[in-house]
Amino acid sequence: CAGVCGGNAAVDECGECDGNGSSCACLSQANSPNWDSDGDGVLDNFGEFSNNGSITGRVFLDGEEVGNECDYIAAFIEGELRGLGKADGPLADFFGGGYAFPILIYSNIASGETLTFQYYSNADDAIYEISETEEFVSDMFLGDATNEGAYVFNVSTSIDISVPFSSGWNWFSINVEGESMDLNSV
Repeated sequence: CAGVCGGNAAVDECGECDGNGSSCACLSQANSPNWDSDGDGVLDNFGEFSNNGSITGRVFLDGEEVGNECDYIAAFIEGELRGLGKADGPLADFFGGGYAFPILIYSNIASGETLTFQYYSNADDAIYEISETEEFVSDMFLGDATNEGAYVFNVSTSIDISVPFSSGWNWFSINVEGESMDLNSV
């Protein structure tokens, strides 16, 4: 693979010529999830399921598109990992740049199960809950790699609390510590 006839260079499990297997070790940080034990970006036990469907989307963290080559989206049904998508990109300009997350999702039931999603950010070494849910339907095909056609995965790091108050005197307290403790910032 290195262009040396009769040489001993070989392509490693990550697809690197004369590599040592470390380039595909994306999920190796302290808080990285155990979603992809072999680093191939595919659900490790997919052979246990008889139905599948796909979602291709883009991730937006607090309204900004995010992604890098070691980020993942995971799909769950009742807490069980059922699909995995490793970031694909950076994409060409005609796709809108950025990263797309193609996910194959698996089930033994043809339809009716509710999918939930999580996003792993390698840069933050953090797992974020995604607000969208979707019904699994065998052979579903949602989204594509383009900005206009992608399924949108929204992640929010803010917390909104709504507390109804009665008329008259009310006392309300929240323990919060932020970058700015100014009354208008909390």
